[in-house]
Amino acid sequence: MMAPPLPAVTFTDEPEHIGQLRDTIRRFVSQHAPREARIQWDRDHSWPRDVYAELNKLGLTALTVPEAYGGAGQDLVAAIAVIEELAQAGPCLAGPYIHTAFYGGMNLSENGSAEQKAEFLPRLAKGELFFAYGLSE
Repeated sequence: MMAPPLPAVTFTDEPEHIGQLRDTIRRFVSQHAPREARIQWDRDHSWPRDVYAELNKLGLTALTVPEAYGGAGQDLVAAIAVIEELAQAGPCLAGPYIHTAFYGGMNLSENGSAEQKAEFLPRLAKGELFFAYGLSE
């Protein structure tokens, strides 16, 4: 006999807009990133720029950009919810979002010069830029 599934664990009640955002991302993933496609993207070590461009139309990269630069005012709870939902679909969508929204948006917002913020943050908020980082050992 199999035990019933455990209920989802939540530590706090999420604001309504976070639940709506999660639903929107789940619908997006089911419509634009079917499982078979995600498997192929992972095998190819690639990420779908066309699908990511559609994702940007939802304004998700703006969640880590201050309003003064065209963003949504740094709604970090929402941005983390985006990561959680995209990560369930796999790294092909979550990775580029994390790089752009956090390594780009958050990092520039906190550490960038006035010139860097003015040049990059409005374009990042509109989904016109991708950010990444390089590592070496």
